[in-house]
Amino acid sequence: MSSLAQIAANRENAKHSTGPVTDSGKSRASQNSTKLGLFARRDYVPDDLRDEYDHLRDSLTAQLSPCSPLEEALTREIVSAQWRLERCAQIEANLTEAPELTPTGIAIERARASASRTFWRALRELRRIQTDQTARRMTVGDS
Repeated sequence: MSSLAQIAANRENAKHSTGPVTDSGKSRASQNSTKLGLFARRDYVPDDLRDEYDHLRDSLTAQLSPCSPLEEALTREIVSAQWRLERCAQIEANLTEAPELTPTGIAIERARASASRTFWRALRELRRIQTDQTARRMTVGDS
């Protein structure tokens, strides 16, 4: 249990860390997730990389051949994760200092690990579903 002194110190510290107060500060902070685009809810695609993103999406979709809404959802997850992995590499290549020593480098590594887990989980699930459907079609065809 916290002592009265700890509670008082915590309340005093909280007064100094309330986040942005001005409208311009709040506006700037609201764009934090899109500064690099690594943690944005949607794929962050700068205008100059739109063609590259479209090519990645179209290529992966053609290769994965989704045939149902669930397979399409998993394919979108795979595309998104692969795009984030490529963005991590692009951003890291443009850093001038050792990436592991900077907050940006740490964020890149977190985003890379998350995207990699998402990519492989979605790919395994997609392949499992596609294999099950193929097996069912073969069983039905044998009857």
